[in-house]
Amino acid sequence: MQNKILTYSLLAHLNENSSLAKSYEDLFVPLVKRALSKMCNSGQYDGDDIQDINNYLKGLCGIDMPNPVLYKVLKIIEVEKNAEGKELVKFYSDYAFTIRKFTFDDYEEFLLEKEKRFALLEKVYADFIKAQQSDEDISISTIYEFIEENKNSLGRYIKTNYPARSNESLIPARFINFIADMPDLYNLVQSLYIGAIISSYLQYEPQKINTTVELVLDTNFVVSLLDLNTKESTRNCKKLLELGKKLGYHFTILNITIQEIEQLLNNRIDHFDTSFLSRLVDKEDIYNACYRRDLSKTDLERIKGNLSIDLSTYGVNIIFNTDKYQRIAKNGNEIEAFQKVRNTTFAALHDATCFAYVREKRQKAIYDFNKVNCWFVNNSSSRNSHSYVNGQQPIMIKAEDLLNLLWLTSPMIRSNIDATELATIGLSRLISNTMNDSLPHAGIIRELDLNIQKYSKENISEEDVVRVSKMIASRKIENIEALNELANSDSREFTKKLQQIADQQKEHESKTIGMINGFLDKLTNDQEKLTGTKQEYERKKAIAEETVALNVMLSDQLKETRRALNKVKNDHVRDQRESFKENLVLKWKRKSVYLILIVVFVPLLVLWLIDMYSHEQFLKFYTLCTENVFYKYIIAVGYTIAIGYGLQNLYFKFINISNIEKFEARIKYPSDMQFVDEE
Repeated sequence: MQNKILTYSLLAHLNENSSLAKSYEDLFVPLVKRALSKMCNSGQYDGDDIQDINNYLKGLCGIDMPNPVLYKVLKIIEVEKNAEGKELVKFYSDYAFTIRKFTFDDYEEFLLEKEKRFALLEKVYADFIKAQQSDEDISISTIYEFIEENKNSLGRYIKTNYPARSNESLIPARFINFIADMPDLYNLVQSLYIGAIISSYLQYEPQKINTTVELVLDTNFVVSLLDLNTKESTRNCKKLLELGKKLGYHFTILNITIQEIEQLLNNRIDHFDTSFLSRLVDKEDIYNACYRRDLSKTDLERIKGNLSIDLSTYGVNIIFNTDKYQRIAKNGNEIEAFQKVRNTTFAALHDATCFAYVREKRQKAIYDFNKVNCWFVNNSSSRNSHSYVNGQQPIMIKAEDLLNLLWLTSPMIRSNIDATELATIGLSRLISNTMNDSLPHAGIIRELDLNIQKYSKENISEEDVVRVSKMIASRKIENIEALNELANSDSREFTKKLQQIADQQKEHESKTIGMINGFLDKLTNDQEKLTGTKQEYERKKAIAEETVALNVMLSDQLKETRRALNKVKNDHVRDQRESFKENLVLKWKRKSVYLILIVVFVPLLVLWLIDMYSHEQFLKFYTLCTENVFYKYIIAVGYTIAIGYGLQNLYFKFINISNIEKFEARIKYPSDMQFVDEE
């Protein structure tokens, strides 16, 4: 687990410091290089299957890379390593491999530093859990698993079934919310989020992005767009429309969705003066946005009246005639499923109608995310969503999921939203979704709110109602329905029970404040120590860098000196080789001269010696050679051949340049006449 956490952090770092023009394979190159280096250090330099490399990668980084993706990364490394013409590594198409030499120790200091940072984060997390008086697991893996929930959501669209997380704890969400104003710690969590998204690339290789896409906006998306949700939700929805417009997407909303938004706003207007608890419990409730923005009932009326105008400013087209899709929805089976999860029959009809519209736009079942031409986009605060059926892409998609997938797919999107902003948006939505999933049904909270207004308004303070809301939000009140029943049966006991809950929360807050103050003091000390260690590290690093720079300079000077000496030596060797070659060529040519002299003069010498020894014998031999046709022919042919061979030898060794060059090329020089590498 720890290796995977560090890997995610490194992926985020590599992404932040890499060019947008690079492919995602490039981000995984350092990870694979580390695995190759570790494997070679263990003594393995070849194999019949790159799965051997993958096993080292999994052990070192905690990620399981599909072999086709790994092969692409290995080929990148092969080109880089063999660039100088020496074949140091070779990865074959059948996945076999051979490695002559491989070392890689980049990013080791970065990982050691991150390991210390994550150790501090884990310590802070443990103190936070103690302050919450919780028996939760205090390891950092719970934070990692919480962030991995985002990958589970993305898995619906890239057809990857990530392991389901059974931990429904709110502690990680609260903790991330708590450290949001502590950049050193929050940045670590952001790096995990970005690393998790990038790792999704291993199961999903992005294709060319489809730019003819229609986004059909859901009610909660528009409510967020109108800034009637949290600030983070509004930023999320606006960012998606902004980037979608750059991609050429177009946006629509069905008239039935307009009707649902108007009904929702009318409901909030009707209960505006009697709602208090809903705002406190649900951060994404319209009442909370009204409190944040200081909006009145009249302001909500104005927003409702200007709905169509406001949507047009975002380039959203309204589909007014939805009768056809409503008929399809009413006659289908899907509306029954929606009625089980939606508050009203109209809400179920709305969702089924939007689904019918999107299906008609798609015209057929679509199995590839990149080929989807129409989405029903929501900004739901629930982590639950519709999965793909039989491999088909879902009809509905969350705004943050679409934003993440577009960021993973399009270089243009990555150039318009940096990783930090993406992580901030994603984490805030993940936290909101987790918190809202834990809340009771809105109707139950509304009923409790009315009961408080009706029976206990005069007997319990607003501060205590706030405390009750905190108990609800933290899931410490298990049965709100029982509270509502108690209000109807015994209002005095109901008020007493509320006060007990408020007192319990007050006591808990008092203890928590003391523990958190102590823990913040410890955090300050730990950060100061870590900062001091980092400063010392930076000082030593600066000295080391100066030393390295000096060594590099001296090394460069030494190389230049060595290069100059080697050049002088090679010039001297070149002169020696030239002299050596000339002597050998001269000896080789002399042999042909000696041969022609022997052919011409040796027969004459023999005849002269015979004549000197006996003139009478010479005359007999001469008469025999001139009068006997056979001897005469033999002597003439033999002498002609000998003279011809001698002349040919002279031609090849003195006139034929090609033959002379071949002889020179075959010359083997002594060891003391070998050139040295000037580099």
